[in-house]
Amino acid sequence: MPTCFVITGYGVKKDYINNRDIDLDKSFKHIIKPVFEELGYECKRSCDYPPAVIDTIMYKSIYNADFVIADISTLNPNALYELGVRHALKPFTTLVICEDGIFVNNKLPFDLNHITALAYRHDGKTLDIDEVERFRKLLKEAVTQMVKARAIDSPVFAHLQGLEVLLKLKEEDAAVDLDVSRGEGSMPGGADKMEPQAWDNDVEREVDSSPTLSDMITDALDAMDNKQFDVAIPLLEKLTRLRPGDAFLTQRLSVATYKNGQPDAVTANKKAYKILERLNPLSSIDIETLGIAGSIHKNLHAKTGEKSYLEKSLHFYERGYYIGNDYYNGINAAFLYWKMASIASNKEEALTYKMQALQISRHVVEICNDLMRNADYGKRTDKEWITNALSEAYLGLDDADNRDKIEEERKKERTVFSEDSFMKHSGELKAIKEKVADILK
Repeated sequence: MPTCFVITGYGVKKDYINNRDIDLDKSFKHIIKPVFEELGYECKRSCDYPPAVIDTIMYKSIYNADFVIADISTLNPNALYELGVRHALKPFTTLVICEDGIFVNNKLPFDLNHITALAYRHDGKTLDIDEVERFRKLLKEAVTQMVKARAIDSPVFAHLQGLEVLLKLKEEDAAVDLDVSRGEGSMPGGADKMEPQAWDNDVEREVDSSPTLSDMITDALDAMDNKQFDVAIPLLEKLTRLRPGDAFLTQRLSVATYKNGQPDAVTANKKAYKILERLNPLSSIDIETLGIAGSIHKNLHAKTGEKSYLEKSLHFYERGYYIGNDYYNGINAAFLYWKMASIASNKEEALTYKMQALQISRHVVEICNDLMRNADYGKRTDKEWITNALSEAYLGLDDADNRDKIEEERKKERTVFSEDSFMKHSGELKAIKEKVADILK
């Protein structure tokens, strides 16, 4: 069976250019893999193998695969490096794809902006079914034509005239001269690809007996969804040891640790922040990292009453709000300004904090209403949190009329988890505002 190796990130990756998260698993599972399976290929990524053998398999697959798809959405540096390796090793059957946010903003790296690439629309956490069908058809046609044409698509082979590729054949080693000017290649004895080299027995046993990286991530996230944090934490600890630079896995481990609350809430939150420090939250521009840091310090303030934790929480939430124009960090920053006003030592200080809370609340209203007016709002997976933030912002602004109007929409989107969080926050905000009113009398 011919093979397709997919160069891509796994899970949710940050698109820093467009300031959003992209679920690359959905691109692989709903677009790429179905197309190649329909064409008769075995289609895998690095994370579809056990972690211990990923590097070995990655390089072998980049070299040996009959076809390579490189999804460079989010411009993940690992994906870009692996694409470069493929271009250096193979003259043909390599196709670059990318979500169209990169193309719209013309942010492809210079060395790639003149090669053929196909763009698809990704809504961040979801894929539109019509877009999936459109791009599947486009991708299938492109792959079929490329396999048939066997034309050079590597810029390395296109620009280095007379480049030779050393290929290990079944019977002999031979050098292949490529006629770059015609965009064609020929191999001795009629062979058209390298025979995969045999793996050693230890690698074969590892592949047969060990869970894949993708399975381990799925198990950890499922455990978190089911609030089985004692199950999720050891899985995530192992994953972060295997992939220490992966921000998503580190963020999940931090969240699981503070939500587990063991041996006590204060210790758990301090440990969670120690984990998060691997991502340098004090200098990070990742709004997810900043939001988690804000939550941890808000929890620590709630348990200890120490003002320093409240100030640190406000620092992280406010940075996330300004950097990302983000409603979640924004509504939390507004809440904490109300909290600061409620513990102010004098009227002037309380009024200053109150005015900051009101200003951010007004902007959160604008952000949320803009999102709801967007044509793609119905496809968003965070509608419950948008409507919750909007309702809380109206509460802070004493805008009862608009709060009543959004309530029907909010109730349509609410879940048990989001409703519990919303009711708790709203109740706290009402009590805090009463304290502030007493201070300002």
